[in-house]
Amino acid sequence: MKRPTKSRRLRREARYWDDPNRNTASLGCSRCPELGVCGGLHVRSGAFDCLTYCCGTPNGCDIVCPRNSTFVDRVREVGGFDFGNVRRATRVEFPPLPHSIPLIYSRGRRRARFRPAAVGLLLYQLIDRRTGELRFGDRSALCNYFGIDPTTPIVLTGTAIDKTLERWWSLGGQRRAIIANMLSLGIIAATTPNYSVFSDVPRWDNFHAMVRIGISWQEMTEAGLPTALHVNARSQVDWRRWTDFVLQRTEITAIAYEFATGAAGRTRMAYHVDELRHLADRVDRPLTLVIRGGRRVYPRSVNPTRGLPCSIQRLTCGRSIVGRGLFAGTAILPGRQRPDGRTSTSMTYLSTTIAQCSERARPSRDKKSRARATAPRRVLIRARVRTPPVQRE
Repeated sequence: MKRPTKSRRLRREARYWDDPNRNTASLGCSRCPELGVCGGLHVRSGAFDCLTYCCGTPNGCDIVCPRNSTFVDRVREVGGFDFGNVRRATRVEFPPLPHSIPLIYSRGRRRARFRPAAVGLLLYQLIDRRTGELRFGDRSALCNYFGIDPTTPIVLTGTAIDKTLERWWSLGGQRRAIIANMLSLGIIAATTPNYSVFSDVPRWDNFHAMVRIGISWQEMTEAGLPTALHVNARSQVDWRRWTDFVLQRTEITAIAYEFATGAAGRTRMAYHVDELRHLADRVDRPLTLVIRGGRRVYPRSVNPTRGLPCSIQRLTCGRSIVGRGLFAGTAILPGRQRPDGRTSTSMTYLSTTIAQCSERARPSRDKKSRARATAPRRVLIRARVRTPPVQRE
């Protein structure tokens, strides 16, 4: 069978996107006991309620659904779907980070120790799959495995595929001990696991994923690890719940988002960017935003007049640095502060391209590889951009 094109797949996915401005509420949602938490469906698919998306085979399904025999146990493991059930944590300030951080997966073919301003590692690469314990006993073993300089600050990113995320959640009570041991390795910051919030599943699965993100943030922050809360959401009500949660929990100093999967499309990306800006409008304290993927998102992520308060930072997936030594990233520099504490409307955007360095990778016999090695090492492009304020009805 012919594989559908990307545009066709996006059109199919758009049928499940929640949009109360264009679509009416589904009729079956009015009788649902979770209407206060959910807000109801507003989709083009014509679903009577979210149970329309039930697969019909509960015995072989792992979705959190009332028709599934494990539904009660899944609800109990998170203590309910209200964010109020997430315990409070001790405030830990998120450290200042470079505007762009390379994400590496292994030592690759590098001979010399890699020494950027900071380096990103996958949270789950530090865990042994068989024992559920840390793979590295000390910082030197960690740095030797990834080929990084021992003095390089390390940031962990929790973004991963669902199978890996579930493996982290299955550790249960071991997670707290693992997080405490991570601090001994010199980890300076992390982002929470981004449990998926799908658009074509019963809403209970979304609630379960969102509460698990909150619990993961609480565990990591309470252990003393500065952690950015990953605000995955499906609808405007979900975004409103996250905003209220961040507003009430003053110990939240950073949030995280990724634009590499579900929010990568141009249309959907604009929606999520606007919601992030609305969150910044309502929260009246400085926050740090850590973004994974989505180069096009940077000039629109900031509302300078209302102030997404600190800097926009990025954990960029440079598969380059792993083996070929290539990295390209875009960063946003914060604007000047006005007397009223807000950021000025003129922002300076810095675009940086770093080509392959011969001292970081083995020389290759391939002509194309030699051409990349002799490319300009760094090119800086500056531009003045004025972003108008966003007004929401």
